[in-house]
Amino acid sequence: MAVLRLLASGLLAVLPLWACDTGDASEPGLEHLELLQQQLRLRSGTHPEVLPLTWVHFPKAGSGFLNVLVHTQGFCPGVPQDLSVETERFSCRVASNLFKACPQVCDPARVRCHASPYECVGSRYSELEGRMVGVFRQPEQRALAAYHDELRTWMAPQADCAHRNGTRPPAPVFARFFAGTVAYQLVGEGLLNYGGGHHWLPGLVDIPERTTEMAGEAVRRLQGFAFVGITEEWDLSICLFRKIFGGPCRALDFSKTQSSKNYDTAPLEGFQDEIDGIVYQEAMRIFRHSLLQHNVSVDSCRDCFAQAGRHGAPNE
Repeated sequence: MAVLRLLASGLLAVLPLWACDTGDASEPGLEHLELLQQQLRLRSGTHPEVLPLTWVHFPKAGSGFLNVLVHTQGFCPGVPQDLSVETERFSCRVASNLFKACPQVCDPARVRCHASPYECVGSRYSELEGRMVGVFRQPEQRALAAYHDELRTWMAPQADCAHRNGTRPPAPVFARFFAGTVAYQLVGEGLLNYGGGHHWLPGLVDIPERTTEMAGEAVRRLQGFAFVGITEEWDLSICLFRKIFGGPCRALDFSKTQSSKNYDTAPLEGFQDEIDGIVYQEAMRIFRHSLLQHNVSVDSCRDCFAQAGRHGAPNE
């Protein structure tokens, strides 16, 4: 209960700011990925040597991934096994609160406790390379999830839970502001020392111009991820994570959040996020390759799904 109070406490809250080829090992970039994954030798049959892991959290790509991380054996021993980390329970400050509580409830040798829930990688890529994990979402779906977020404006850095999303522009305009933010988060520096956080993702109006060159560098940096998941392939992503990093499959791993909803894209009036689309395509390529490499499929994951009490088709 102490951890529940710690995570939910307002004292800990900070202002949250805002189809592809499977390929083979000879494809550009995948040789590096193969080498990286060869380094993921399981320690005691459970955890990789490439630790501590850093979760690069892209807004509206699935905050439920917190459940997977904190409940991986040995990662966060101070978190009760039955605790479900979800916005419905801890409000929209869930990521901020957990990162604040992280040094007290998680093992810093296994999970890197960073101050910002939406951290930018920037110039620290060489420091974090090989230790990052992340889940990527189809760009227009991610933009619409942010657009329909009633608790944040996203446009300004003061976009806190107390600020209702009543000042948002029309959906196509908002999507243009939101476009390229994944690429920026991978390449940009973010805001330094804002509200106690470091390398914080700025409000949308303050993010510098995002370019195709930035997307190209973001694609290169994806090769430095130890794990790439896909929001639209959540169940297989969780099974893949467990295959790589070990641990039992739990019902909490498959918990759905509001950000997992599938939206009608008609309100965007045909707008497409070309910059983050490039990044998403590469993330999907890496994901598909990892499924093949680790022999992860719906059939091979049936034991995992059954262990977690999952029934029916994946992602239902």
